[in-house]
Amino acid sequence: MRLFRERMPSVWKAQWIDPETHGDRTGRRYASVLRRRFPAPADGRAVLYVTCHGLYEVRLNGERVGDFILAPGTGDYRRRLPVQAYDVTDLLRPGENEITVTLGDGWYRGCVGIDGIRMDTYPYADATAMARWMKELDEEYPNFNTVGETWVTEPAYTAAWQKNSKLSATNSYLKTVMDFSFFDKLSQAKNEETDAWWGGMNRLYNS
Repeated sequence: MRLFRERMPSVWKAQWIDPETHGDRTGRRYASVLRRRFPAPADGRAVLYVTCHGLYEVRLNGERVGDFILAPGTGDYRRRLPVQAYDVTDLLRPGENEITVTLGDGWYRGCVGIDGIRMDTYPYADATAMARWMKELDEEYPNFNTVGETWVTEPAYTAAWQKNSKLSATNSYLKTVMDFSFFDKLSQAKNEETDAWWGGMNRLYNS
């Protein structure tokens, strides 16, 4: 701890190293690797302070620095970033040294490779909060699809959850809803042998 206190910067100030390429920033990206060689005296002692937007892994002369998985951790990237301090004295060697940092997107700008999610709608969801979230999601990601799991068995109830529905006072902004009404009628029709107007396969027509 004494070494950390002695090496603690009085003023936290650093210049960001930006390895950004000019490719597509919305899709998946390969990890970036930063490498630099530097000299060190025979009796050198050092503390490495490191953080990033995303995730990092540091190696000094081929040896991994620390054992923090998914460093530096996450938080509100607009306000603060966690900073780790490592005593790297034992990893230094007299003369030339090499440090490499591998950077990944992490939570900062990660791409999980999905283009849709499922949203529960009935009966316990907060409809107002859900609608507000769906509206913001739709505006920021217009090509993203959210499927509402409308576990109801009447077409009108299902339609009320559809985006821009005239059957509801609140716009859900759900682009897609599950047609459980059709599923329910199909399940019943498979077990009925009748031509009655509201029975058998006619249930599918009336759903």
